[in-house]
Amino acid sequence: MHWFCAMLPLKIYQYYLPVIILLLPTVKTGLGFEYSVIPALFASVIGLITYSFRPSMTFIEFVAILIAVLSFIVAVLLNNIDGVKEAMFFITLSAGVLYARVANNDSVALLAERLLLIYCVVGLADIFVPGFSSVKSLFLTRSFVENVGVRGVSSLATEPSYFVLVVFSLWMLHYSSRGFTHITHRFFIVGLVCMLISKSSMAILVFPLFIISSGISYKKLTIISMLVLVFFSFWQINQYQYSYRFMQFLMLLGNGYDAVLLDQSAGSRLLYIIKDLYLSFQLFLLPFGPATYESLISLSDIPRMFVTPAGFKYNILQSGSLAGRFLVEYGAFFIIAIGFIFFKTVRRIGSMRSLLITAFMVSILFQMISLVFAPIAFSFGGWFFYVLYGRRCR
Repeated sequence: MHWFCAMLPLKIYQYYLPVIILLLPTVKTGLGFEYSVIPALFASVIGLITYSFRPSMTFIEFVAILIAVLSFIVAVLLNNIDGVKEAMFFITLSAGVLYARVANNDSVALLAERLLLIYCVVGLADIFVPGFSSVKSLFLTRSFVENVGVRGVSSLATEPSYFVLVVFSLWMLHYSSRGFTHITHRFFIVGLVCMLISKSSMAILVFPLFIISSGISYKKLTIISMLVLVFFSFWQINQYQYSYRFMQFLMLLGNGYDAVLLDQSAGSRLLYIIKDLYLSFQLFLLPFGPATYESLISLSDIPRMFVTPAGFKYNILQSGSLAGRFLVEYGAFFIIAIGFIFFKTVRRIGSMRSLLITAFMVSILFQMISLVFAPIAFSFGGWFFYVLYGRRCR
């Protein structure tokens, strides 16, 4: 008998845990939060029961749980709500590791494919079923329903960019659980449809990962990439008048740095990245520990140095990305961790693919992603496990 069966049914780990975390990140709970606390709470309960009866865990789980505990302690001492969010992030990450080491690899890949299909069907319903988005918003904390035909759909996420982040999260689980060989053709096609209907600039960073992991020859990859790029551009310019945020951003770049700052979305992303990089090097990449970002930035000269344009909605005291936050808090340790995962990935899939995949994944982590968006943390936990161990272990 599997040792997990002595505590909880195995299907709780193999199905309920990933489905609740990956499929219900924005379901309403009545607490007024933008993202549901159900995934983190469920992961906490499962983890508490599991580790209480069987304290055996991998090194990744130990580190994630330790950081979660320290984040919560700092949050209580400093009355810092972001510390609670960081604790939720690492609890969910440890749940991703637990899921990967318990579930059968084939079942992980198949479940990721099925969940992606569900997101795709809901996204298509946003477009083709009248009133569907409005009905959906009754059950989700925040659902993007305005100008669906122009801006893009959000499916079960809060907005189009987070829809693509879910696609990215499911890609991590699907690709890594298949031994980093290649994603299935079904997963590739459904994922491509999701990115197209989202019309989010985030797809520019996620689509190359699908290409790299598709297992298609380089000649076919080049042709497919060119066709998709032409399709994106043609649809953008001729049908939706520059509604794709990526095209808007390119046009803003052509008009200079000041023009980028005047765009609320593009400007904030750029400023967040620059600010966090500057602060981390100002602190000499020293590690200050979990949940210290807000304290560090308030004591620095960042608020005086980074002056934003009048009317610009931007909180200079907040981190705009996961990578920026962790770089400031953990300094050189964060860079070392990325380097370690990269070299482990090289052993799995080779240097060139590892370099490209790592570059795109780090670029995604520098985007505006909430700490409490559960699919990202959960899938990174699974990715780390498969990179380091490559197989199910108990």
